[in-house]
Amino acid sequence: MAIFHCSIKIIGRSKGQSSVASSSYRAGEKMLDQETGIVHDYTRKQGIVYSEVLLPSFAPKEYKNREILWNAVQKIETNRNAQLAREIEVALPRELSRMEQIEAVQSYVKGNFVSVGMCADWSLHDKGDGNPHAHIMLTTRPFKENGEWGAKEKKVYELDWNGERIPVLDPQTGEQKIGARGRKLWKRTIAERTGWSHPDMAEIWRKNWAKTCNRYLAGKVIPLSIDHRSYERQGKEQIPMIHEGAAARSMEQQGTPSERCEQNRKIRTMNQEIRTINQAIRTLFRSSQQAMEQIGTIPYDFGYGERQLLELDQKLTVCEQRILEKETEKEQVQKAHPDADDEAKETIPMLNLELEYLRKKRESLEQQYFFELDRNDEWKELEAKISAKKAPETGKYSPAFHDIRKEKERNPSERLHTKKDRGRSR
Repeated sequence: MAIFHCSIKIIGRSKGQSSVASSSYRAGEKMLDQETGIVHDYTRKQGIVYSEVLLPSFAPKEYKNREILWNAVQKIETNRNAQLAREIEVALPRELSRMEQIEAVQSYVKGNFVSVGMCADWSLHDKGDGNPHAHIMLTTRPFKENGEWGAKEKKVYELDWNGERIPVLDPQTGEQKIGARGRKLWKRTIAERTGWSHPDMAEIWRKNWAKTCNRYLAGKVIPLSIDHRSYERQGKEQIPMIHEGAAARSMEQQGTPSERCEQNRKIRTMNQEIRTINQAIRTLFRSSQQAMEQIGTIPYDFGYGERQLLELDQKLTVCEQRILEKETEKEQVQKAHPDADDEAKETIPMLNLELEYLRKKRESLEQQYFFELDRNDEWKELEAKISAKKAPETGKYSPAFHDIRKEKERNPSERLHTKKDRGRSR
């Protein structure tokens, strides 16, 4: 099944990193770092399927050679804490053929990075372990039209809350300072020239990678799709799994249990329980509705609000039963292991996590329940008023009907409140 993964990080000198060494490792090539004189040789590295360098229009053609490119980057970036490159790592859908994977990455890189002036050095890795992925190294400095490196930053005027420039004041006189040639001085600040480091760009790049993959996945026999958003943002009742990593999987293959893999196995079990709970709620609601219809207890005008209340009441009942079961299970574990041994340390955190999820679900359901209850009661009051205003001779609604409707439409907030002091009938 296709999964989404798109991580973004900085390769920087402050962390003791080298862009030449990073490129050499990802491309599996032998490269000389002119800054240190070290030769990085990764020609024996396995699993490198494809590699290439893509350049924007103003970049010198010799930068097609990644050794020349990254040595030029390290030469222009002189600060000891300089950001040498930005790396984006993406997971490739296994459902795509090798050529489709390459085309997807090329389309993504050209459309999001090369088109705005970045050099992109990317490599596709696949060791045959079911984890094909691509490493995309990007330059952080723009080019001028003549092919030279441009500035990362620029000085701009500081503005106050009203959008006006802030003057530089003389501390002795309190007046605005005057510079050379009688010019007034204004406060300035450093701003990024390109906007590539803005926090919003990460969301845009992640979203566009999902779109690129979905465009290729849509043509498959069984259409699939991936989503860059978290389960919470998607509205899915599912606990996210954690990244296992190559070391953890290697331990598992050698027969040694990995803590991270074990935690994912428990999360899978919990997600299955969540799906079971939700399925039980749906089944319970359907069966109760059918039973009530058979015995004729549901009137013809059984409204949407009452149906919502019934469904929410049943969801709350199931949720509370699960909370009681988990609390009982937690007490039994604590009694059986009073000294908090390894088994208790392993089991109790997982029970706490599931209890936290169930309690949040209960709180959300209760809020929905009281909202629907108040709304339903208010409309019952409205219908009672309307019935009282009917013209007795015709059975039709009188003009007062429309007056009440307009009054409710003008003041919709009157019925959208929560009665905190009300209890739910069991």
